[in-house]
This record gives sequence, structure tokens and C-alpha cells, in this order.
Amino acid sequence: MLLRRNRVRGAASLAVLAGLMLIVAASRHVSAAPPQVTGISPRAVAPGGEQDIVLTGSQLAGASAMWTTFLPQPATLAPDVEKNGTDAARVTFHAAVPAEAPLGIHAMRVVTPGGVGIPVAMLVDDLPVVTEQAGNGQRESAQPLTLPCAVEGRVDSLSRDYYTFEAAAGQRIALEVFARRLGSPLDPSLFLYREDGRELAFADDTEGLSSDCQLQYTFEEAGRYIVEVRDIRYAGGGGHFYYLRVGDFPCVNVPYPLAVPREDGARVDFAGIGVTEASPMFVDAAGAAAPWLHVATRLPEGNARAFATVDVSNGAEFVESEPNNTSEQANRVAAGTSLNGRLVESGDVDCYRFAAKKGEGLRFVGQTRDVGSPTDLTMKILDAAGKQLAAVDDKGTEEGWLDFTAPAEGEYVLAVADLHRRGGDMHAYRVDVSPLNGDFELTADSNTLQIPAGGVATVTVNVTRRNYGGPIEVTLDGPAEGNPTVPTVIGPGMNSVVLTLQVPADAAPGTFATTTIQGRARIGDRDVVRTASVAGVVRGQWNQTVLVPSPVEQNLAYAVVPPAPLDLSVKPGSITLGPGLSTQFEVVARRGEGIDEAVALAVNPPKNGVPGNVTVEVKPVEKGKDAVTVVVKATDKAPLGRYTVVLTGTHKKGKATVTASTPGIELNLQPGLTAAITNPEAALQRGGELSVPVTVTRNPAYTGPVVVSLEKLPAGVTCENVTIAADQSTGTLLLKATGDAAAGALKDVVVKTVAEGNAAVTASVSLPAIEVK
Repeated sequence: MLLRRNRVRGAASLAVLAGLMLIVAASRHVSAAPPQVTGISPRAVAPGGEQDIVLTGSQLAGASAMWTTFLPQPATLAPDVEKNGTDAARVTFHAAVPAEAPLGIHAMRVVTPGGVGIPVAMLVDDLPVVTEQAGNGQRESAQPLTLPCAVEGRVDSLSRDYYTFEAAAGQRIALEVFARRLGSPLDPSLFLYREDGRELAFADDTEGLSSDCQLQYTFEEAGRYIVEVRDIRYAGGGGHFYYLRVGDFPCVNVPYPLAVPREDGARVDFAGIGVTEASPMFVDAAGAAAPWLHVATRLPEGNARAFATVDVSNGAEFVESEPNNTSEQANRVAAGTSLNGRLVESGDVDCYRFAAKKGEGLRFVGQTRDVGSPTDLTMKILDAAGKQLAAVDDKGTEEGWLDFTAPAEGEYVLAVADLHRRGGDMHAYRVDVSPLNGDFELTADSNTLQIPAGGVATVTVNVTRRNYGGPIEVTLDGPAEGNPTVPTVIGPGMNSVVLTLQVPADAAPGTFATTTIQGRARIGDRDVVRTASVAGVVRGQWNQTVLVPSPVEQNLAYAVVPPAPLDLSVKPGSITLGPGLSTQFEVVARRGEGIDEAVALAVNPPKNGVPGNVTVEVKPVEKGKDAVTVVVKATDKAPLGRYTVVLTGTHKKGKATVTASTPGIELNLQPGLTAAITNPEAALQRGGELSVPVTVTRNPAYTGPVVVSLEKLPAGVTCENVTIAADQSTGTLLLKATGDAAAGALKDVVVKTVAEGNAAVTASVSLPAIEVK
């Protein structure tokens, strides 16, 4: 399935994050493992403020920097905390938040000489933040709040948290809980009561919010009111944190439109609850460094803002204009324009008319639930007579997509609706429309890597191909200087590759960077660049949240850590062979203390780690030895192209297991032989002879003699085979014609070259049209 961020055609890479480097000073408190953060206080910071941020967890000793998506530079240790940075379970950083820091969900990572931590959610919010107080587990002991505010709290098992506030008659209040969207396991529910315990409102699993909830309520009477927050199943514990916003703001789930064009300024409105009067935001996306922008809104008399992110597209974007409920009312758009709309009422259908030539192909991809809209999008394509030509609802758990090829030149209509005929202010959608030609999407299986000094770290990159089976070069974004990427290619027909990152032995532990993984391919006359998504990884780290915040959806971080006890290298790092040939390379093991047993080697991954009809005959690096020779063989049916192969070594001693990977090995599969004929530019006379020079180019994996012969010679014309010696690349064929040979051009004659003793290594080329006279 195509992924959200890459649905925006040609979106820029996260250059704003790439290349950020810092050195964490080594200390005697070096952690042996990457840091783990289990708590943040406060979790939210205000624009323009200064704040001490306390992190709790493990392996935090030696920490001296905290990277975030909202600070221009990493935060440093708070100076007034005794022995700060030496405690493995607690560290305090000081952050000076810029006034222009955008509101919304952000992320932080902490860095130590032991590595870099996974992303942990934070917020930038303009509401004043208070901390939950102990003893608020009963309605009678509800914690008083002064509105507007936000509360950072935690729910214990089988418990509830209560808060109370004063409201005036006619006052409007919004309540919103952030939990699962921040990676908490809490499945929150909200209850609003009168002081006497009568329930006024309830919210649970608000559509589009990844199990979180929000509500808006206008009070008829002045008085004291009570809010209850709990897990819907009464689960709780140390990790069940939440962030409760209370104030007068619109309950936003997505911006509208969901994407804006990079080249133009655009108006952004909002979809959600109580958004009718929400102020629009006007954005200029031309200078956007990332493929998204933070946006925010407020109500005319409101006291707090709501926030979201809007995608930035390099293509054309169209916003629907009502009425467009029927084919006759369809909005007219150019083919290839992406569509933004809102199903404003129950049963609403939005129609778009476009012209297409016969054979023209378009892909239509729905975008709703993965970005916060509750709409279960359906799409239908109709011809000019209203006949349905194609339709789609879901593709598993993802929104559907349609691949459509026009059967004839003419006009067609795309009809968009909700599967359950729902509608309202929340039901915004986007349909990404792009030409149905070669393309691809990338995902990576990790967003956090630790690279041992002098060693290698790996991340698997998977590709979903679309009408393109050729090579894709994979690298980290950023300049070549200092880039730890080992040259890596997803070869023709392959659907994954192991990307390896390598740093020199003198690299300082704690060196840290954030970046993205990019794939590049030349498809027809286009240079196509796609950025790998790590949304699936973030979901695993953040308790399966559906909504992955834009700042971390593609973000990869790596850090240099102390040398590992086992390193593997290869000589040479690039090998070439061809069908029917074999070659070899050497794997060298650098053994540290205690690494004295055999090191077993295996292709990574064991299945589909090399192209078809290619085998890597791995052997262990035996005990007492530091190297082994590995043979690579290709059958006569092996494909041609550039590939990358990675081996993993495993050392076992007692109960201890140590693994290491080789850098990516460049595997070039080229023809075993190629031949070129020099046209003699002369005729072959009857009864005479003619010399025809032949040049052969050998694959580096074959260095032997080459036999050259001619096939399909006509009667009366002969030529003896020629053997080109191993140390030669040229030879001469001698054509002979009898006196009664037929006059005319020699047609369909084939020059065949074969490796002596290996018939699988061969190449053929047509003989120039030589005249017999």
C-alpha cells in the first residue's frame, strides 16, 4: 500500500533535519546501551518560554544533549541541577523555546555516549500547563483548575482522575485528551458532570483521533463542573499518561484542504467539531523545507488555539466547490490534479470531471483515516453516460486506490463518498491523483541506529514498486562528506535491501545526526526521488497509534557508540560476475576480547538476500582465524544489474551471542562476454578472402580464451573459428568465398563468442551486411 507522505508527489525531503550533528562529550559515566526514556516532565512546552525538562528512564548517565523537532539546536543540561548528567535514571535539560516554535505534536531524542534513544512524543502548546495532584481519584476531591489550561496526568489501574472548574452561563468549553497520539497505552474516555454528579457529556474514541477523545459543550447555567478522565477498560499504571486540554478552542482533527501546493500561497481551514467559526490560516509553502507545515487556528472569542499539520505538494491541488453532487454538477479539473473535499452532510457525494485520452492512465489514492479524518472513502469512475467503469472502497486497513486507464478519449467522472453515507464538518478527504507510470514507495524497518566506531549498522529498506522493476539507489539524505552510507542498490526485480552505515574507528562515541532515507531511480526521462517512511516503526514504539506525527514519519537518527567486540569487513567491497561465472571475496573479522570461537556467516536476509540464480557459498571464519574466502556463483539464467549483498556474522560462546554485519557488498552482474565487429567496408570477392576484426570484452570474473565463430553462413562462404588468447582482446575472422558463391549481401549471419570450456558464457552479435561480389 502506498504510504501517506509519499502520496504527495515530489514532496521535498526533510532537509531541515538532515545533517544535524553534535558531539556528546565522553565521560566516565558512559552507558553500555542506548538511553531509554519512560517519563518526561513537563511533556508540553510553550513558545517563547524557558523550561527545565526532566527525563526519567534508564541508561541516561553521560547524557548531555536532547534533540527535538521544535528547537533550532539540541537542548543542553540544566546548569543548576547537582550531578546532572551522571544519574542513569534521571537527567534534566534546559530548553529555550523560540517564540515561533509551531504548536503541535513534536518529538525528542536523548543522546549519550551509549547511543541515541527512540523518538518520544512532546507537545508545543500555548495553554498553561499544570500537573495532576495526588488525591484526585474521587469526585469529591476533584483537583481545581483555572481555565484555560492543560493538565499532565497519569491514570492508575482501576482508577479515575477528576478535575473541577467554574463556568459561566453560556460559556463554551472544549475538552481534548492526547494519549494514544503521544504513544501512551491509555485508551481515554471523557465525562463531563454537573457538581451534583449528573452526566452532561461523554466522549470515547472520537473518530479519526486514534482512540483519543474530544468534546465541546456550552453550559446553560453558571456553576461548578467536574471532568473525569479514565481508561475505558480501567487499565492504568506508570506508562498510562495523558495530556488534557481545557479551554475555548475548536476541536480539530485535520486541516482543510489536507495539502497545499508548494508554488502558491493557500488558505487553510479546518475540519472537526465546532470548526465553523474557526479562523483560517494563510500559508506560503514556497519556502517549506519539509513536505508539511504546522498550522493552527482559534475561535473569534476563544482563549486557546488548536493545531494540525498540512501536507505540501509539488503538484496541483484542487478544492471542491459545491454543489457537485451529480455528474452534471461535477467540478471540472485537469487530469492529474489532486482533489480536496469535504462531505458536508449525510449522503453527500462529490463529483469531479476530467478529460483523458485513450490509453492514458491515472492512479487515484484516498487519504483520510491515516491522517485523522473519520471518512471511510469510496471512489467510483463513471463514463460520460454514467456507466460505472471502476470502483474501490478499502485496501485492507488502508484507504483504497484506483488504477484507471481510459478505454477511449473522452470525459470521465470521479465520484467520492463515505461508505456509510456519513457527513459533517469532520469528513474532509484528499484524493492524490498521479499519472499511472513507473514509481515506487519505500519503508524502513528502523528509525534509530547505533553504529559502533569502526563498525557497521544496518536497516532494511523495503520497496513497493509501481510499473517499475529497475534499480533504485538508496542512501541517507545529505551531502556525501561525512555521510556514513555504504553505496546500496535495490537491484532489478528485488523488493528490499539492507542499507549499511559505516563509520571509521576513530569516530567519537556520541556523534549524532538525524536524516532521512532516500531512494533514487531514473524512470524513463524522469529522475524519481522518494523518501522512506518509518511510520510503521513509530506505531510499534507508540502503542500502535494510527496517527503518526509528520515530524517523525520519515525521521531516522543514528549515533556512534563505542567499538563492538566483533567487526567484519570485506575485500574487495565490489565484485563483478556474470551468468555462468563465479568470483570470490574475503571476509575479515576483527576480534575483540573473548571473541575466539568460530564466526558463522549468513546472507542477510537469508531469503531473497541475493538475486535469483545467484548463490553465496558462505563458510564460517574458523576458530583461530581472522578471514575466510566466500565464493559467489551465478547460473546461466542469472539476471543482469547492480545489487547489494550483506553478510551477518554470529559468534557464540557460552550464553553470550555477538553479531556483526559486513558493509554492503556491491554485486555487479554483467554479461560474461561482449563482442564488437569492425566493419571491413569492403566486399568479399568470389574466390577471395576478407578479414573481419573482432574485439571481445571479458567480464572480470572470466580471464580465459574466447572462441569466435560464425553461424548461418550461406553456401559457398566459409570461416574458420578463431581463438582469442587469454591475454588478448582482439582477433581476426577470415571469410572465404568460392567461385560460385551467390552474389549479394550476407544476411542474418551471427558472430558467436564462447568462453573456452564454459558454454554458458557466451555472446552473439550480428555480422555487418558484407557484399559478396
